[in-house]
Amino acid sequence: MTVASADGPAIAGIASGTISGSLPVCVPKTPSGCEKTMRSAIRNRITPPAIVSDVGWYAELPECVLKVPSGESAGESLVEHLSRLAADRNELAALSGATRRYAASNLDFDTTIGRYVGIVSELAVERARRSVLERALCADAALALSDLNLSERGSERAIRAELLRILATCL
Repeated sequence: MTVASADGPAIAGIASGTISGSLPVCVPKTPSGCEKTMRSAIRNRITPPAIVSDVGWYAELPECVLKVPSGESAGESLVEHLSRLAADRNELAALSGATRRYAASNLDFDTTIGRYVGIVSELAVERARRSVLERALCADAALALSDLNLSERGSERAIRAELLRILATCL
């Protein structure tokens, strides 16, 4: 099985071509290039299935992304995936479509930014809610401390000092 050069212009960050002149392939040129490669492939209407190493966050990608184990069996596993796809055009078409849908719904820039904005907004609301609760709790604790009327002598002084030290972070 050999990789032939793709017809047409090269796409930045992607080594593309065909296997035996008929199976489209798209491989990230750098270990961190998977997401960028998938986005570039979708933008340029190249939608072969994605094949990644089964490590790190790549292992969490959906089933439409084929995975190869790391280590000595990686090459053999990759050849098996490519051979199977070359022989079964229905599987190739199904995986290509699933890859396209996954990338379009999960790697689109506007969608990704929208998700980040949503997460940051939720965190800001939660932080503000907690801040209000913490201030109220500290105020109640300070009021309770003043109701204790602890003296400045003996063990009450040590208790008062420790309570004030704890409350100082929120007063």
